[in-house]
Amino acid sequence: DYPAGASPSSGRSGDLRGDFGPSGITVVLLESEDSALYEPGVSTGDTLTLRFSERTDRGGVPLGTPVGTDAVDALLNFSVPLADNYTGVWADNETFVLTVGSPNASFPP
Repeated sequence: DYPAGASPSSGRSGDLRGDFGPSGITVVLLESEDSALYEPGVSTGDTLTLRFSERTDRGGVPLGTPVGTDAVDALLNFSVPLADNYTGVWADNETFVLTVGSPNASFPP
């Protein structure tokens, strides 16, 4: 209304809820490096480098800050057990490097 023909409202509107739907971010590159050359399966020190299709917010983790297994599991979902423990670090806003601490002995190579 211009000019204002009514007094301002003192009521409160409802809270908006929802999300933006599923993320369009995908893994565009997955590179592995075997720390013990030619050893089958996953071994201590092996790395997986994941490159995403676009910049991420890194799950709130600062660049270059190592995070442990629980934090990695909060960021990524694995369809099979990867290892008993591992760490991860964001190299940049699109690249996450995961390093195996100790492999999962019960999971075959």
